[in-house]
Amino acid sequence: MIRPVTAAVAPCCLALVALACRSTDSGVVTEDVVSQVPFSDAESATYELTDDDGESEGSGTLGLIRRDDGYRLVQDFADEDGNSDCWEVQVDDALKPSEVFRHIVRIDDGEEDSVEITATYLEETVESEFAAGGESKTEEGDLPRNYYDSLTEVFLLRTLDFVENEEFAFNAVFTARPDGRDIADDETIFEIEGQEIIEVPAGEYETWRIRIRGGFGADRTGWVSVEEPHELVRFDFGFLVYELTDYAPEAAGEPATCTP
Repeated sequence: MIRPVTAAVAPCCLALVALACRSTDSGVVTEDVVSQVPFSDAESATYELTDDDGESEGSGTLGLIRRDDGYRLVQDFADEDGNSDCWEVQVDDALKPSEVFRHIVRIDDGEEDSVEITATYLEETVESEFAAGGESKTEEGDLPRNYYDSLTEVFLLRTLDFVENEEFAFNAVFTARPDGRDIADDETIFEIEGQEIIEVPAGEYETWRIRIRGGFGADRTGWVSVEEPHELVRFDFGFLVYELTDYAPEAAGEPATCTP
């Protein structure tokens, strides 16, 4: 039997607009939420991770590079104990996913456990493979309308039509679940609460504060710069916080690969 790595055992294993299709239980209509793509052809943003007491939990990078008529989106986070969470998602110009790869490493009493997850989005379905402990399982799931891969949430925040008090809902598809559970999807709602000036290690920013409800986790909050390219300045999962330490809008080379 596959022994799953749960999100709780490694802090860096993250929990974490126009085509209406259906009303959800909350009464919000799901839609394709991307109204702009303010990305450079290559970017790199580094972050400090802290817990809810402000103690360091590691650091990492969100990066992207233009590739294959779309973008390769990358996250690479790690802590001082060697736990790490790295993923890559290939998306098109509308941030619709085509391929996902995630590699998680957990260190426990000097022993290393790792998980590799791959997913391929097809026209109406998504296929995934979860591998851990020398064993693997494969599965297939149907795709809802107005979907995005759940891992790309931190990039989707930058693409909204920023209007105070507006809400945008879509279906988040969780293909790369670190606990090995089946593919699932759930409504996620972005609510633009307003503008706020915040200070992070990279400096002081005027930001849009966006509350995120639903999906796969508790309510969370993201702050993106008011000015283009609307970089992610801060993200609060409730138990883990990203704070921007540096942003390079024209990063040289490619983001680090997650391939071990």
